[in-house]
Amino acid sequence: MSHDTNEPTSPEFEQIKPAKIAISSHSPELSQSAATNELSLGRRKWIVACIVLAAALVILVFLFLPKMVIKPDVHLDTPIVKKPPTEQVSPWQEAQMAKARKDVQEVLAQLLDAQFVLEEAKVKLWGAQDFNDAAELAKSGDVFYRQQDFTQAMDGYQKALAKLTELLDRLPRVTTDKLALGFDAIKAGDAENATRAFELVLEIEPDNPQAIKGLHRAGTLDQVVRLSEQAAAEEANGQLDQSLNSLEQALALDPEWPKIKRQLATLKQKILERDFNGFMSKGLSALEQAEFSRAQSAFQKALRLKPSSKEAQAGLEEVAHRITQNKITAYREHAQQLIDQEQWQSAMEKYEEALKLDSSLLFAQKGRQQTSNRARLDQLLQEQIERPERLSTEAVYQEAAALIKVAATVVQPGPRLQQQVSQLQLLMQRAKMPVGVEITSDNQTEVTLFKRGVLGNFLRHELSLLPGRYILVGKRRGFRDVRREFVVSANKPPPSINIQCTEKI
Repeated sequence: MSHDTNEPTSPEFEQIKPAKIAISSHSPELSQSAATNELSLGRRKWIVACIVLAAALVILVFLFLPKMVIKPDVHLDTPIVKKPPTEQVSPWQEAQMAKARKDVQEVLAQLLDAQFVLEEAKVKLWGAQDFNDAAELAKSGDVFYRQQDFTQAMDGYQKALAKLTELLDRLPRVTTDKLALGFDAIKAGDAENATRAFELVLEIEPDNPQAIKGLHRAGTLDQVVRLSEQAAAEEANGQLDQSLNSLEQALALDPEWPKIKRQLATLKQKILERDFNGFMSKGLSALEQAEFSRAQSAFQKALRLKPSSKEAQAGLEEVAHRITQNKITAYREHAQQLIDQEQWQSAMEKYEEALKLDSSLLFAQKGRQQTSNRARLDQLLQEQIERPERLSTEAVYQEAAALIKVAATVVQPGPRLQQQVSQLQLLMQRAKMPVGVEITSDNQTEVTLFKRGVLGNFLRHELSLLPGRYILVGKRRGFRDVRREFVVSANKPPPSINIQCTEKI
C-alpha cells in the first residue's frame, strides 16, 4: 500500500517534507513560453504599456529619491567588510536537485509502504531487530534529506528498504514456520511453547484456521498428556480395559495427537491378544470335556478377532471332527443295538447315516452290506409267513425252500430268524396237507372250481384242498353269473362257501 509523503509517519520513520523547487525566469522553459506569447498582438500592447510605466518609475527614482535619503555618518576609521558574493544556482542544477528529490521520495514511499505492511503483520513479534535496524538506516537518510544531500539520503533509504524487503520476503514463511513449531511442540507435549507459537500466528492472521485449531489442541494438551501417562501406568499394571478407557478419553480431547494413536493401537493389539487367547483356552477346555457347542462358540469368537488365525480355524475343525466322530459312534452303537434286535432295516439306515458323514468308513460300508442282506432275507421270510396261501403255488413253494437254505447259512442266527425259519417250514409242511372244504348251492347253479374243473349242480359238496387261494364260478340260465374267492389256510378253520345265481337277467 502506498502512502502520501505528507501524512505523519511512525516514530521509527520520521516523515520528511521535501522543499519545493522554484524555477528561475532564465530557464529555457520560461523563455520559450514568452516567445510563444508574443505572437499574440494583444499581449504585445500590454507589454508596451508596462515598459512605459516602468520607465516613468525609473525617472522618478533617479530624480527624487536621492534628495529624500539621509546620508549616514560614516567614519573613515571603521573598516568596511565586504561579503563574498552568493554563488548563483543554475536552473540546470535546480532541475537535477528536483529530480534527485523526486527519486528519493519514490524510495521513501516504498519504504513507508513496506513499514505499514510489516507493522500490520506484527513484525515486532518476529523480526524486531531487523525492523529496528531498518529504522535507524531510515533516520540516517532523514538527516541527509534535510541537508538536501539526496545522494546520501538515497543510500540510507535504500539500505533501510533492503532490510524491510528481507522481512517482507520472510513474512510468508513466518506463519508456516510458527505453525510447524506449534505442532511440533504439541507432538512433544509442550503446551506452553505450542500456545505461544499459535498465538503469534493469530496476531499476524487472526482467522488462520490451523492456528485456531492448534491453539485449541494446545489448550487440552496437558490433560491429554496426563491421560496418556495414566493409561501407560494402567497398562503396565495389566489393567488393559481401564487403560483403554483413559486413552479413549484422551482421544476425544485430541483425536490427532500421534502418541495417543500409537499408544491406542498398541493397547488394542494387547487386548485383542488377551481376548483371543482367552477364547482359545475356553474352547480347548470345553473340547476336552466334550462340550462341543460351548467349544464351537469360543473358537468362533476367537476367529472373529483374528479371521486369519490358523489356531482358531483348527479348533473349529477339531470341534466339527469330534462332533462327526461322536455322531458316527452313536450311529454305529445304535446300529449294533438294532442288529442285536434283528431290526435289519433300521440298522441299515443307521449305517447309511454314518456313511453320509464319512463315505470312507469301512465298518459302515461292511455293516450296510450285511444288514442289507439280512434285511432282505427278513423281508422275504416275513412275506412268505404272512401269505402262506401262496405256498400252494409250486414256484412260490420253491422260493420258500430257497429262503430256508439261505437262512441256514447265517452264522449265529438270532431268535427272530430262527422263529421265521420254523414258521415257514411249518407253513410249507401244511401247504402239502389237504384241508376239507364244504361248498353249498341251490342245485340250480352249475358250479366250477377255477383251474380244477366243473363240480356240477348240488346242494352240498365237500372237497379236500391244499392251502391256497381258490375261485368258484356259478352259472344258471337266465341269471347273472356269480364268482366267489376263498382262501384255504393250514392254520385256520376251513371256510364254508355258498354259491348260487339269484339275480335274473
